This record gives sequence, structure tokens and C-alpha cells, in this order.
Amino acid sequence: MPGRVLLNHTSSTSALHSLRQSSSLLATSWSRNSDQQQRHIMSGASYDVKDIEEARVTFTKSNIKMIWTAKENLSILQLAEKAGLKPDFGCRSGMCGTCERKILKGQVYGPEGWEPQGIYICQSKPASTEIEIDL
Repeated sequence: MPGRVLLNHTSSTSALHSLRQSSSLLATSWSRNSDQQQRHIMSGASYDVKDIEEARVTFTKSNIKMIWTAKENLSILQLAEKAGLKPDFGCRSGMCGTCERKILKGQVYGPEGWEPQGIYICQSKPASTEIEIDL
């Protein structure tokens, strides 16, 4: 069942590696995410996640805290820019990897990065009410 990929700060390196090896699963999951109730966690197993209305996002290196809302529906990159940060990015579509950051706390929907706990902030949105990003 297609859905969003759910990433969290405890995702294992082996899970990331095996998901990368099946990139068609990731591409299918991410491209069809808009209206699905089921979501896929790193292992590929389905997992029900309650959508959230609001999340507290902390950019730890900058010591900036922001509130993400479902109404605005911004990516983590857009939220960082709204806070006045200027994170590196290239394509804004999750393809180049330039915006990869580590998630230190919480869970997000979006494509995983190449590093353990890495996420592409241009495509990631909160899946838990508290998030910490290494930015």
C-alpha cells in the first residue's frame, strides 16, 4: 500500500541501507502520499499515524524554535527559511540531497537521507508534535 515514508531519530543504518536498495518502494511511496491513510515506516511495514495539527520544531545549532501548523503545511526547509535561517538546498524536490540534515528527536514524513537519521528537509514534514533538527 503506498503511503508516506515515516522517519525517526532511531531508524537503524541497516534499515536505511535496505530501503535505499529498494528505491522503487521509496519513490512510489513518496510520490503517492497526498491522500493515503496508511503510511510506511522504514522497514516498509504499514503503520497507522495520526496526523498532527501542530508541532514544535527546534533547530538545535541555531537555537531557534518554531511552531509548524498543518494549516500552513510548510516543509521543514520552508519553516527554517521563515525563521530567518538559510539552509543549503539545491532542487527543493528531494532529489539532490543538498538539504540533508539529521533528525535528533521526533518523527517526520519524507524521503530519508544517505546518513543514519538523515532527512531531506525540503520534502519533510512533522509526524510528531516535537521535532529537533540539526540545523
